[in-house]
Amino acid sequence: MSEVNSEKENVMRLLLSGQLENIELGLTLADSLQVDITEFKNDIEFLHEWSSDISLKSKDLSFQEKAVEIYSKDLVYLPHKNLTTIPSQIQYFKNVTKFDLSNNNLTRLSFEITMLAKLEIISLGNNQLELFPVEITKLSNLQLLVLTRNKIKSLPFEITNLEKLESLVLINNPISDSEMEKIKSWLPNCEIKF
Repeated sequence: MSEVNSEKENVMRLLLSGQLENIELGLTLADSLQVDITEFKNDIEFLHEWSSDISLKSKDLSFQEKAVEIYSKDLVYLPHKNLTTIPSQIQYFKNVTKFDLSNNNLTRLSFEITMLAKLEIISLGNNQLELFPVEITKLSNLQLLVLTRNKIKSLPFEITNLEKLESLVLINNPISDSEMEKIKSWLPNCEIKF
């Protein structure tokens, strides 16, 4: 395989994985190498439409402006959207620190949530979660986790991986007294509301 083809594949892999720190530079590089970024463009267009009420209102943005906007978002606010799943494209919200998915119909989270490495706050209240989303335990910067009004009965020991977790809200979940005690013992430095 030629060196140019290898570079093209690398640029495409970085764009699609959401791992580029500077999206503008990545798009310029893709253009100079004549990389077909149709899949990436489709993902960005999808996210732009899907998240249209998080200040991406202008329909006159160029593709590059949309991509920069998606990559630079620090707040994603999507309550009351009737979501049942989270699309895999959320990985492009590279800099998000706050994610509100409350008041939807989520029954699980997708693996891609683990790619939001900067996430500090996530609100999943008023959904249909029956099992604690273990993907959350990979979010090492998480400080506030809201799971109010779901159907969660227990938490896995992996919750202890969230060393920066300061507050956990589990109000209106069918958690037994013994499970509450266990959770408290696992997270002694965390404020927990049952």
